[in-house]
Amino acid sequence: MNRSVHKILGVLLLATMTTSIGCGGGSSSKKKARPAPTGAMAWSDSSGEIEITWNSVAGASTYDIYRDTSTGVTKATGTLIAGVLPPYTDAGLTNGTTYYYVVTAGGTESPEVSAMPLAAPTGLSATAGTSAVTLNWGIVTGATSYILYWSTNPGLSKTTGSPIVGASSPYSHTGLSNATTYFYVVTAANSVGGGAESSASGAVSAMPLDAPTGVTATPTGSGKIMMDWNSVTGASSYNLYWDTAPGVTAATGSQIAGVSPPYLHSGLVDRTAYYYVVTAVNPFGGGSESIESAEASGTPDVIGTLDPGFDGRGFTSHADAAGDTDDDEGNGIVVDAVGRILVTGGSQSPTTGGDMVIWRFNGDGTLDTTFNGQGWVTHDNAAGGTGFDEGNGIALDSTGRIVVTGWSRAVTGGQDMAVWRFLADGTVDTTFNGQGWVTHNSAAGGNSTDSGLAVTLDAMGNIVVVGYSLSATTSHDMAVWRFLPDGTLDAAFNGQGWVTHAGAAGGTSVDRGWDTVLDSSGRIVVAGDSRNTSNNYDMAIWRFNADGTLDTTFNGQGWAVHDDAAGGTGNDFGRGVSLDASGRIVVAGYSESNNGSDMAIWRFNADGTPDTTFNGQGWVTHNQSVGGNDNDDEGHDVVIDGAGRILVTGYARSLINSHDMVIWRFNPTGSIETTFGNGGVLMHNNAAGGNRKDFGNAIALDASGRILVAGASKGFQGNFDMAVWRVE
Repeated sequence: MNRSVHKILGVLLLATMTTSIGCGGGSSSKKKARPAPTGAMAWSDSSGEIEITWNSVAGASTYDIYRDTSTGVTKATGTLIAGVLPPYTDAGLTNGTTYYYVVTAGGTESPEVSAMPLAAPTGLSATAGTSAVTLNWGIVTGATSYILYWSTNPGLSKTTGSPIVGASSPYSHTGLSNATTYFYVVTAANSVGGGAESSASGAVSAMPLDAPTGVTATPTGSGKIMMDWNSVTGASSYNLYWDTAPGVTAATGSQIAGVSPPYLHSGLVDRTAYYYVVTAVNPFGGGSESIESAEASGTPDVIGTLDPGFDGRGFTSHADAAGDTDDDEGNGIVVDAVGRILVTGGSQSPTTGGDMVIWRFNGDGTLDTTFNGQGWVTHDNAAGGTGFDEGNGIALDSTGRIVVTGWSRAVTGGQDMAVWRFLADGTVDTTFNGQGWVTHNSAAGGNSTDSGLAVTLDAMGNIVVVGYSLSATTSHDMAVWRFLPDGTLDAAFNGQGWVTHAGAAGGTSVDRGWDTVLDSSGRIVVAGDSRNTSNNYDMAIWRFNADGTLDTTFNGQGWAVHDDAAGGTGNDFGRGVSLDASGRIVVAGYSESNNGSDMAIWRFNADGTPDTTFNGQGWVTHNQSVGGNDNDDEGHDVVIDGAGRILVTGYARSLINSHDMVIWRFNPTGSIETTFGNGGVLMHNNAAGGNRKDFGNAIALDASGRILVAGASKGFQGNFDMAVWRVE
């Protein structure tokens, strides 16, 4: 508390006493002892100091003060401070100690007065919020209260600031103007004796800030939410707080500090709701953080846009893997445990006609040059001929080795089914069949044409391949092979290592298995097509027991067929197969309508009957995906995401009569999911720059739920390049 009022009173008293003495009735020649000074007061308004004042005594030219730290001080017991005048400042004192004083004018002592000097508070801090500043400081020994001084101007002192008397730490200074800087000092006070107020602490400052407004949380792709908000005057940055439960606050949320709008929050779990609040921050003075904004929420998901984080544009292509300037095509795709993307297919070769290829890409879409020193590896002549080799299906075993199936031209001029195994570094695994590959022909007895179209591995690491084999009657039979991990045929599978089947649709000429998946019981589910008695193709599903025998519990015979999904009288083809979380079989392909072909999806129950809860009948078709007028849409592969939604890739003919790569997404009910891409469809052409034909042949999901498609795109030179797209 400022003691200037005491000084003024002391001067007035002194003037009054002097006037009274001057008006007396004469002087006495007899010398008298001077009386004790009156009006003595002691107070402290600076740390380590006490100011003492008193009324003047007639005839006294100086005064003596006696001081002690115990009450009852006298001339005999106190420490003498001689020859002083009022007011007198006693300095160099110990803060927090009470000092007692009497004053004499050479005679009797004045009444005792006392005061306790106080140390200035230390550790003053100011933290601003919204329309408020919170002040904290350390406790001062001997202080019974504190006085806070504030101003909006720098250079604050006790005499220039507005006082807040009786404050205590922490103190919230409210009702302030945001975006205005406030300055503060604090003093300690007590009422001991004449009272005391310490020197001022060091000054601190802070700027209250408005809470951010207009906060939005917009999903922008798989695992991503774009946060945005309005800028706050005075804010230099912002803190973001998030949680997966509503009601998030700065105290309960996970903090992302020092961001600015817009801010992309990535690495999130798709189909999980995220909740956010934002605060404004300014480090000026003691720093400030506003109160939280209103809460915003968003749910990340794959929304059907090309991912710019993949090669900077969402797609990449590669040509001439085998050294020729002719065609390259991707037929199978898989993602490894660290997010690298492996594609198999074929590449034209200047010497052998065509080589099997494996490409490996990093998660950013660049070729992984640690793979065979360049990012791809080729192989030809697996069957001993001098012609083509091609990879169609790809899988990874539990140790990360790469298993590819396809075919290789044999010395007879026909083709043999082939399986290759490569190590993770891109070298051939010579422990597999003693060389790194194995071939087989004549599964159906025709000794002419065998091809592997898809591959998977069972729980024992055995390799299951599906495709077709030419029979002795020159028909194609659906074929399944099983190899042991060492590359030898598994004799426990149908007694020989392979099994074939013909006539699923009632005809006798062509049955082919295009894709396979293993169910939770280890049974082998195959999707493909079979020619019927009308010489048209029906979509076909087969199911085999783990020993290679047909599972007769499936539709009562081990297979099921379906035709005319699009309402035409032509052909239906199954190309890809997957299982949903309930064990239902989902097949994608296409069905000929009266105007070309429509992409088709079928769903069958585990017992082999159509699932009539799917689109009310068990199948659904889609055409004119990119605006073409001949309904030429084809599905070539299928995968089911974590929400049970069905994703199909293939191609569709556009208005300019080119082919575009297409991804369709359907809800588990069989309706197209219109929030994906453009009305449930994403298309792209010109991946290789030719703006002519692009095909999606295989589809997969990475660990973040993003969609990966492998296929081909025609380039400027008129040749196809292998292409990979990534969609978020």
